[in-house]
Amino acid sequence: MDEGQEAFYRLGCSSARLVDAMGRAGSGKTQALSPIAEALRAGHACDEIVVAAVAAKRARETAEEVKANRFGSIESLARQRTKRKNAWRPSSRTVVILDEAALANSFDMAKLLEIIGPAKLIMIGDIKQATAIGVAGWYGEEIAKRPPVELEKVYRQTDERDRAALELLRAGDGHAAVSDLDDRGRIHIAGPCRGRRVGHR
Repeated sequence: MDEGQEAFYRLGCSSARLVDAMGRAGSGKTQALSPIAEALRAGHACDEIVVAAVAAKRARETAEEVKANRFGSIESLARQRTKRKNAWRPSSRTVVILDEAALANSFDMAKLLEIIGPAKLIMIGDIKQATAIGVAGWYGEEIAKRPPVELEKVYRQTDERDRAALELLRAGDGHAAVSDLDDRGRIHIAGPCRGRRVGHR
């Protein structure tokens, strides 16, 4: 584990009821959750681990990674909570992981907090990767109020120049990032657009 992952691990395994982590694209955010889930199970610190996300597909993928007991979109978990038979009943020994937290709008987040009740909540995302559709703002306020653990080391890209291009994208300078990638032959165009230079006018 790197320094950021270790800090996330310690906080995730602590008695804190709310854990925030933010990571760059390719920093292994989802993979960093697995050791936390394993430690919580091994230490009998929870009865179930549940993965939530705005998108059901994302929730399923992360659930498979951490071997969760239950998963679903926020809407799906709300339905599971209100079923007449065999309804889901979160407790103080439930751990809920909200993946891609920045994609949840304010209504999504209010609904999630209502349905999970006393459960521990671990949120992980990146405000600079994507934003919510609809009324938002809560995530920025949350990380300003409680600064998250940051996963800064990028593992997906091994070329330092690619990492630098991603930092340009993260900083909002898409033109410079695309120009750099194009100059290095990292952008390939298929179909009728072949031969046109990307990112330049």
